[in-house]
Amino acid sequence: MAPVHHLRGRDAWKKNGTKGFHYKSSSGAPDGVTSVVLQGSSAGKAIATVAGKGAALGLPALGLTPPITTQLQAGGNDGVCFGAEFASPAKNTATTLRAKGQ
Repeated sequence: MAPVHHLRGRDAWKKNGTKGFHYKSSSGAPDGVTSVVLQGSSAGKAIATVAGKGAALGLPALGLTPPITTQLQAGGNDGVCFGAEFASPAKNTATTLRAKGQ
């Protein structure tokens, strides 16, 4: 994900209470990501929710063969990377991948 700080003169990233941040871009510019929610917890379990659309996402064709490894890399090649592996996604079709970790 590109390190975009402003979209149309407004901050794209905003603080989400005391536990996280969220990002919103209705157009998905510049890389197809339309929203990201990052949350921490006192139990040490982080939550990362990402939504996107269009060819700019650079995804393989959907309908993937599990286990599926996902990664969100923020800030280019030397930025923070979040990842998870999903053995049994809730939805895995030619148009949608929906999975929830443990």
